[in-house]
Amino acid sequence: MKTLGFVTCRDYPDFQKDEQLLLPALEALGIQAKPVLWENAASGLTDLQDIDLLVFRSCWNYHYHTAAFEAWLNQLEARSIRVLNPVSLVRWNLDKRYLRELEQAGVAIVPTVFTEAGDHDWIEKALAQDWPELVIKPIVSAWGANTFRVKRHELPEYLEKMAPQAQTTGLMLQPFVSEIAQGEISLVFYRSPQAISFSHAFVKTPAEGAFLSHEEFGARWGRFEATPAMRAAAEKALQAMPGEWLYARVDGVRGAGEFQLMELEVFEPSLYLAVDPDAPERFARVLNTYLV
Repeated sequence: MKTLGFVTCRDYPDFQKDEQLLLPALEALGIQAKPVLWENAASGLTDLQDIDLLVFRSCWNYHYHTAAFEAWLNQLEARSIRVLNPVSLVRWNLDKRYLRELEQAGVAIVPTVFTEAGDHDWIEKALAQDWPELVIKPIVSAWGANTFRVKRHELPEYLEKMAPQAQTTGLMLQPFVSEIAQGEISLVFYRSPQAISFSHAFVKTPAEGAFLSHEEFGARWGRFEATPAMRAAAEKALQAMPGEWLYARVDGVRGAGEFQLMELEVFEPSLYLAVDPDAPERFARVLNTYLV
């Protein structure tokens, strides 16, 4: 029997909803799975020798321990551990300046200004944009941590609040996209050695008066029928992504008359397999192609 290791973390040590749904489909294919806490693997408390394939899943605290997480990625690379998505792609995806690369490749993104670490004139850069309301967040971030919706005249109030992130990672400055009230749309794709396939789509709608589309902030979620244009836009982003990959979640919003990319997530997104009863089996079959 082959063994999969799903990378998680000490804050979330057990299988999450997606993996719980996936386990029966994996077992039907003769595959067993176990959680691998990245901190334990990094410190040698978890032996990876019996793992046939390591798959990044719910390492949701990485942004609080960025240096340690990156050091572990280096360990994996040095030891030639078989891992998907590949370490090189995870490293690329950690820093949200990857959006700039995708934009240069012709992918429509939500307009974004990036500041470098230590750049203290970020407010001036924000004010230089004709945006009455902005979203500010760190370049390395997850789960809406240190992410704020700010009116233009309120920007000076955030100078001190965002100082640690401005100093250490740099910031992302974006216009507030009012269409987010209609929901953030996510399209999930898998890639086997033979082909890329679309699996399913879902939408997360922020709570009344909120702007973050996370369940932890009261967002609602459900299945969504992605249009051909949305799928084409998502596939364009995937084609611009460097290297091999197993799965990807393409997040966007209907803004400026088109599907605008918000994030391309390839190492710790929830896949919301529950929205489609066939989604777990599809993912299991793709995983199996890397184990035969």
